[in-house]
Amino acid sequence: MTRRVLMTAVWAFCVWGLAPTTGAALSIAYAGAGTDGAFTPALDDPGVEAGVLTIDLRNALTGDWDHAVTAPELAAGNAVYGRGVYDAAKWAVVFKYSSINIPAGLTVEFTNHASRAPVVWLVTGDVTIDGTVTLTGADHVATPAPPEPGPGGFRGGMGYHGPNSAGSAGFGPGGGRRVDRGYGAAHSNTPTDSTAPTYGNPSLLPLAGGSGGGGDQDSIGRSGGAGGGALLIATAGTLTLSGTIAANGGVGSSDRYNAGNRTGSGSGGGVRLVCSSLTTSSTGKIEARGGFADYVYPGGLGR
Repeated sequence: MTRRVLMTAVWAFCVWGLAPTTGAALSIAYAGAGTDGAFTPALDDPGVEAGVLTIDLRNALTGDWDHAVTAPELAAGNAVYGRGVYDAAKWAVVFKYSSINIPAGLTVEFTNHASRAPVVWLVTGDVTIDGTVTLTGADHVATPAPPEPGPGGFRGGMGYHGPNSAGSAGFGPGGGRRVDRGYGAAHSNTPTDSTAPTYGNPSLLPLAGGSGGGGDQDSIGRSGGAGGGALLIATAGTLTLSGTIAANGGVGSSDRYNAGNRTGSGSGGGVRLVCSSLTTSSTGKIEARGGFADYVYPGGLGR
């Protein structure tokens, strides 16, 4: 391990000693292991646009993530590997890969499932991330609809758009309040000027992302920033990181001259890594920052 990736905002768990023999690999056993195949996107693959591959979580099958699909079910078209499974009881979209290799220059992002559930990648082989995986929440918007979080995060508060759309505080357990203006959301800490409560724990159990910042009180019609999402990667092999995993909060609306027109930023989400060994380089980084910009109420750190 060439560089520490344990940071204030992120907890990466690398587990060696679970097996009885010293140095034995981590064992992660589950039904249907590897059935989604190898996730090895390339820059020239169909569906990759301007270096970005978007995984649409709305296509996930609904059911028990640990269900071992039978040959008759597969033949009958009741299972489509590669789409993931949304387990409502676990509130997660789970993919069961045999390996993952995300090349440099390629970014993997997500379209939210209707539940806005977090993402879980269970992997039987090695994981290599040279590119970028992003679950960052959206910045403020000037429409009545609140901005979307990263998967597993919570939406930003709505902006004021008249008496029938009066705006709101940020969504989520650490949502930024809306009083005379919108304030930043909390997660592992409460940001400056905010009174939102912290929540969760360093182990990210249960897996959850960041909360949304508060929307404006009146006049400008701008929302708060959305919360960063949540991702669990669990592999029995080696996880190699020279790229970026980002679960940052979205940025609220700024106003240099009038603090009452500012809105709150979303808080950072959560990234948990479970692996037999972790290898990083000087370029490898994991981010779970709150949204921040000049003249904006910041969001709190994630985990």
